[in-house]
Amino acid sequence: MHKVTFFPLGNADCCRIDLHDGRKILFDYANTRNPDDEDDRRCDLPTILMEDLESADKSDFDVTAFTHLDDDHVFGAPEFFYLEHAEKYRVKGRPKIGELWVPAAALVEEGLEGDARIIRSEAR
Repeated sequence: MHKVTFFPLGNADCCRIDLHDGRKILFDYANTRNPDDEDDRRCDLPTILMEDLESADKSDFDVTAFTHLDDDHVFGAPEFFYLEHAEKYRVKGRPKIGELWVPAAALVEEGLEGDARIIRSEAR
């Protein structure tokens, strides 16, 4: 049976689909939690995702999809994932993206900054 997990991130999005055959699909990634605020109730997304991969004896996501490139869907992704497009994002121990899904518009979108621009570069 497939399982869908939604993560409490406040005004941001991330969910994981665990398929019955062990494959993992991650939709969006927004690490919005403030680790310096003890009252912040948002989850520690990178820790939860890494623990889940380890418990499944996996090191990578089979598919990672970014539904669009707003910060509430990509914030912190370049610091979490092993990205192929630039040497500085090829960090050992980070999960790799087996297959990257983005909308076609993400490839040609102009005026992007920060994490959105990095994810666009990876998609290209």
